Amino acid sequence: LAEGAHSLHLWTTENNVEFYKKRGLSCGGVFPKAWHGEDCYLIYKILREPEEKNFLKNYLEQKIKH
Repeated sequence: LAEGAHSLHLWTTENNVEFYKKRGLSCGGVFPKAWHGEDCYLIYKILREPEEKNFLKNYLEQKIKH
């Protein structure tokens, strides 16, 4: 969060989906046979509302210097 991240995304297999759901993450989709023939699940959680000043932090700092 200190670096400006507003969400967490990770990949997992079917056997771990419930583990992450119980911890407040959501399933964003499944990619059939995407990893060595195994289905992959995109799991994510929004940590806070995105703020432009956070995700453009480096750009804005460079702009101020010039």
